[in-house]
Formats: sequence, structure tokens, C-alpha cells
Amino acid sequence: MYALLCSDLNEKLPPFPSGEPDGKEITFKRVLLNNCQEAFEGVELKRMAVPEQETERMDKERLLKLRTLGNIRLIGELLKQKMVPEKIVHHIVQV
Repeated sequence: MYALLCSDLNEKLPPFPSGEPDGKEITFKRVLLNNCQEAFEGVELKRMAVPEQETERMDKERLLKLRTLGNIRLIGELLKQKMVPEKIVHHIVQV
């Protein structure tokens, strides 16, 4: 459902000019892919030293795993909608 919405928004929203000279225009697809990339690169969980924080750490790890799996599924659906090139999906799978 989200991938279909993203596909529709990509078609209907106009591109915006970049604020930088000679910069590429800003499109919905570019912003979406940048956010997906940031979500995958930002997957880090800092170790908590205090034993009382073990349950908190486990909760954060569980939420992080669910969010990561959701992002993976979204990218797969975006691939079906031809919004994400195959080479990006191959790169994600290899990481």
C-alpha cells in the first residue's frame, strides 16, 4: 500500500529546483531513496553497560529489527513498482 502511494506521489508531485548551483532537481523519489538509505546506514545500537538496562536494550533491539524488516519490505515493494533500481536492492542485500 505504501509503495503504491509512493509511486502515485512520485508521478504527481513536481520536481523542485536544487538550492545549489548545478545541483540536481529534488524529486519525491530522490527524497524517499535518501531516507531509506539513511535508515539502513543508521542501524546502530549502542551497548548499555548497566545490567538493569538489559531489558531496555533488548526492547530497543526488537524495535530496531522490526523497523529494519519494515524498511526491507518497503524497498522490495518499491522495486516491484520500478521506483528502486535493481542495483540498489542488490547492494542492500549484500550489506
